[in-house]
Amino acid sequence: MLSSNKESITQAFADIQWGLGPTEGVGFYKSRKGSVAEQGPAPSLSFPGAALENNEDGPFQTKSEAEGLGLGDYKDLIAKSATPEKPISPCGAWALISECESGDHHFGKRIYCGREWCEVCGEDNSASHKRRQARILPKIQQVKELGYLVIEWPDWARHIGERGLNPDQDQGDPVAGWCYSKADLQETTNMIIEVLAGRRCGRRGRVGGFFARGVGRWHWFGDQCQGKWNPHFNVLVESGYLSKPELEGIKASLRFALNCPELIVHYSYFDKPGQMVQKVRYITRATFRDYSWNPYMAQDLFNFRNIRWWGNWKGEPAWDLGQAKVEGEDIAGLEAVSKLQEGLCPDCGQPLKVLYHNHRTGQPVQWSRPVDSIYLDIWGAQEISGTGYYRIPRQGWHGYIFSPGELLKLEKLAVKARASPSVSPEARMAREHVNAYWERKRRAWDELEDMGFGYFLRNAGK
Repeated sequence: MLSSNKESITQAFADIQWGLGPTEGVGFYKSRKGSVAEQGPAPSLSFPGAALENNEDGPFQTKSEAEGLGLGDYKDLIAKSATPEKPISPCGAWALISECESGDHHFGKRIYCGREWCEVCGEDNSASHKRRQARILPKIQQVKELGYLVIEWPDWARHIGERGLNPDQDQGDPVAGWCYSKADLQETTNMIIEVLAGRRCGRRGRVGGFFARGVGRWHWFGDQCQGKWNPHFNVLVESGYLSKPELEGIKASLRFALNCPELIVHYSYFDKPGQMVQKVRYITRATFRDYSWNPYMAQDLFNFRNIRWWGNWKGEPAWDLGQAKVEGEDIAGLEAVSKLQEGLCPDCGQPLKVLYHNHRTGQPVQWSRPVDSIYLDIWGAQEISGTGYYRIPRQGWHGYIFSPGELLKLEKLAVKARASPSVSPEARMAREHVNAYWERKRRAWDELEDMGFGYFLRNAGK
């Protein structure tokens, strides 16, 4: 009996570790290969422990028998799960849809959180990573030579300025040169751009500086020492070779402005499209891969604007992504996503249809409100090279599920209804908050009281 019980329990553990587990009903369970076989009572992990706790007949009767099966302490079977559950990320559970002006092309995009420590968004070449690349590449394509600056703080200066630790140290104001709070990082970023691009002077634009155009993004941790706070600012600028005096002048200006004599500044430059694409991919990757590395900064960086750029980026491309592809770079889907991010259809070039205008900013809105991403599966949408953007085949209403065009029409009608609501008394009363309604009614009664109708109001129900 003991050997047969050992085999059934071992099989149950193996099935659950493979994610199969027992099926509903008595007498059947899934084997490792997924087939359903009749094996008598379905094995269950809770059954042995329950039998021991209640002194009932079970596969084994004593603690020694449980340990003899190699299962350890029998109480662990009750207190612990065989396979610890991994938290499921909500990223991608919702999606937005849009269509071009012609109405012939429909698109969808999943909504991602974008957090670097997210198990979905933090991976290299994830959808969030590719979207960041697609946002920067149209700018980098306009330069023939690309300079790359890395601005890094020495170890002793990386933890200065923690919020709430020494409130009298900075008098509550952000300090340029510190990099251990969101406010200080914003001030430090502004100071770096002011040094590299020049100081703003009203209508004259920026005056001084070293580079006319550039893009910068922060990295929070390095690759050599995982989990060690090491903020460094990566800057891509329109520049080529710099002489030693020029480079020393840039370093001296940065060290003076950031009040850090030991500031570490590296510079390199590239002139091949493949190298430029590789640098864009590198600076847009996630480095804050684990929340536990620094929970304080993970909380403080909420809503922090990490990518910054300056200069005029309305020129013509100096090279195309096809040249980078020839050099071995993976650029699949990036051009289409760049077009969609700019509000253009990648298939016909027409603008995306404006659904409505934001009531606060007045900006046109070209993507719908969130819908369940299951619609993408129902419509048979095809993902664009792992970017989280989808092409949705054109289809009509089948009577049981709405098409993308129908959903967009319904949203436009809803926005129109909110913009011009019904003016009937019943509709206005239904929209009115209950407290406001009773307050208005009380004021009306007070007015009638003042007019001398109080006696009639008090005796109206008698």
